[in-house]
Amino acid sequence: MKKLLSLAALSVLGALARADVPVVTRLQSFDTVWSRVNEYYFDPKFGGVDWSKLKDRYRAKVQEARNDAEYLEALNGLLHELGASHFGVIPSSAYGAGAAASTTLADGEPGLRIGLVEGRPTVVGVEPGSPAEKAGVRAGWILVSVDSRPVAPIVRAILQDPAQRNLVPLKIASALRAALSGPVGKPVAATFYDGSYRTVTVTMDRVPSPGQVVRFGELPPLRARADVRRLPGNVGYIRFNIFMMPLLEPIKKAIDSFRDAKGIILDLRGNPGGMGAMAIPIAAKFVEWPAQLGTMRMRTGQTRFSVNPQPPLYRGPVAVLIDATSASTSEILAAGLQELGVARLVGERTAGAVLPSVIERLPCGNRLQFAFADFRTPKGVLLEGRGAIPDVPVQLTRQALLRDGDVVLHRAVQLLLGNQPAPSGVKR
Repeated sequence: MKKLLSLAALSVLGALARADVPVVTRLQSFDTVWSRVNEYYFDPKFGGVDWSKLKDRYRAKVQEARNDAEYLEALNGLLHELGASHFGVIPSSAYGAGAAASTTLADGEPGLRIGLVEGRPTVVGVEPGSPAEKAGVRAGWILVSVDSRPVAPIVRAILQDPAQRNLVPLKIASALRAALSGPVGKPVAATFYDGSYRTVTVTMDRVPSPGQVVRFGELPPLRARADVRRLPGNVGYIRFNIFMMPLLEPIKKAIDSFRDAKGIILDLRGNPGGMGAMAIPIAAKFVEWPAQLGTMRMRTGQTRFSVNPQPPLYRGPVAVLIDATSASTSEILAAGLQELGVARLVGERTAGAVLPSVIERLPCGNRLQFAFADFRTPKGVLLEGRGAIPDVPVQLTRQALLRDGDVVLHRAVQLLLGNQPAPSGVKR
């Protein structure tokens, strides 16, 4: 088995851009895909799917594929029959020279976060000091087009795709980030509807994407970054975009630096996961007794995510910000801290995409991501398809974004400073 991951939505990466793979290699790759799932899928009944019967049907589709796009569609079609997260084929183009234009590793970007709000692609965050902020873009604006290309077809295609419905918000956020990204120094023109529904077109520079490039196993290259700051009211704020080891020590040091803070916020919005075991040492900075974050159950056997306190501990109140683009390891950490009575969750229900997986290279050069276990919380709750449920629900609306900006962050600060009653059942 390869290195353990809990990272969702990798199969949304860019389309193939090379010579078509020979049919014999396609069939070898298909046989590898089918066999790996047949051997390692944690449910021997495959969720009621007749896995043996699907082999002949999809092998014929692979053999009849006229090009690599149809071939990739057939492979992913087979995997999506399982109706589970963490199954997909990552195109080899995500690993080559063109990887910088992928959804995970961009040359440059204007500093915008776009999400689906009330069914529309909406600005949910503007990075401080970014070209987007300097251009006057505000949270709550609706994105209409990028370089004169409408974004509605991108959103519509994802909404109409029946596969992995719980990952729709994450797929849309990734696709629109990719649309706005490009070469550093090459401006991007974006058209929005502002707060009064007036059409506004702004030109924004693309600046180097923050964070360091991380390469891990058979993953495509990723950028890992953390935002650490002290908010007004003496509240510590830690946001990171992925669970990768280069961020672990900075996160632990940030927690230690906030020992005098009135509260700490872990912002996991937009974080698709990463290394599953990395949730353990982060949780260990908050728990005061040996505990379990949950249990990974394979077809045979199980592995507990055991946590032992790692002093110096933070013993103050903790809030974890979540939304529908928080997936995988983000959900493991959030739900675990919630059930242990360590943290309160603020925001929206998470993606419900929580299956430990591995990534393996196929004969065709693409990579296969497949899950080999499920994951249950300390109380035995299966997170896949359910997600972590917030203690303090905050439903984003366009008007709230226009009026208050980051309403989820504001609510969390109020909660930590005692300006809002704590939910029942929380020990801190």
